[in-house]
Amino acid sequence: MADRPRLLIVDDVPQNVEVVGEYLADTYDIQFACSGPEALALVRDASPDLILLDVMMPEMDGYEVCGALKRDPQTADVPVIFVTARNDTASETLALKSGGVDFIHKPVNPEVVRARVGLHLALRNRERQLPALNARLEQINAELEQRVSERTTALREALGRAEAANRAKTIFLANMNHEIRTPLNGIIGMTGILRARETDADKLRRLDLLRSAGDSLHQVLANVLDMARLEAGQVELQVREFSPHELRDRLEAAVGEAAVAKGLALKLDLDPLPVRLCGDLGNLTELLRQLLHNAVKFSSEGSVTLCCRVMAETARHLQLAFDVTDQGSGIAAEKIEQIFHPFELADNSATRSSGGTGLGLTIARHLAELMTGTVRVTANSPSGSTFTAEVWVEKPAS
Repeated sequence: MADRPRLLIVDDVPQNVEVVGEYLADTYDIQFACSGPEALALVRDASPDLILLDVMMPEMDGYEVCGALKRDPQTADVPVIFVTARNDTASETLALKSGGVDFIHKPVNPEVVRARVGLHLALRNRERQLPALNARLEQINAELEQRVSERTTALREALGRAEAANRAKTIFLANMNHEIRTPLNGIIGMTGILRARETDADKLRRLDLLRSAGDSLHQVLANVLDMARLEAGQVELQVREFSPHELRDRLEAAVGEAAVAKGLALKLDLDPLPVRLCGDLGNLTELLRQLLHNAVKFSSEGSVTLCCRVMAETARHLQLAFDVTDQGSGIAAEKIEQIFHPFELADNSATRSSGGTGLGLTIARHLAELMTGTVRVTANSPSGSTFTAEVWVEKPAS
């Protein structure tokens, strides 16, 4: 059959050729040569797929025949299996060095011959298929790279659209600051006026509820809008001289009433600060207000304390640290970093009972970063937590 592999058996003893050929004739097309020169001539015409080569032959031994085959580019890739009565290590080594792929000892075992021939033909067939396989792999890789490139481009475009939409949303919310706060301030202000003029106890109670709800809504909206302004880059530092007394007065006005309402002692110790500082008093107040508000919100008894210290000093700047300590329930260790993420809540159940958006600490950290600092938890236990805000301010001009 033309499709069957072609084998060339080379041996100077015809009986050996006949024996080996009989083992393989049912599967392969068999050709014979009884000398080295005859084999070399036949190889060029017959193009066998595999050669079974004897070692000891007249004129040219098997090593010389194999060497000649390997030096010829047309026959160099034809696998050669040596078949010989020599079974010493030196002979096997010489056979492999001359280019043979295998070594079969005489007298031959039919099953071994069939197995070795089948193996090396399969290997050669695999080698012949490698270029096509490599070409196919290259094609597949090119197609994958194209798909990945297209997918990456699509994802990049989608991400760009999402970021643009998010920026537009953030800028919209930031620009709505005035439109939302102004009418809400009017509602809260008019509620206060009505309360001042009212004498009926039941109406006063209802007005107090209305004022409390308005204050809560104002704080929620303020946090959302402040966060939007920070993300939109619309918050800039307004630097001026101020005193620690101004900062204390603002913080007491912002947090004092809420602390008294919960029966908490509010302690503001700003004495270690210089008598004059230069910085953004408004944003520093808001940063510390957020930390104090958070401490009051999650404390049910005891005190909330603000302490400060000078951490570092240069010719023109001071690095200040503000420690806000409460006597609340503390924060689970695995939740500490989470609480600084926007809209993340360390304890959903506690937050539902205390209110809030989960933005206060995020806003505080953003404001600290505007002042080249940060906010972090420096102490935490079941009996309370300490949040430390580090910021840089300027020294007043002499």
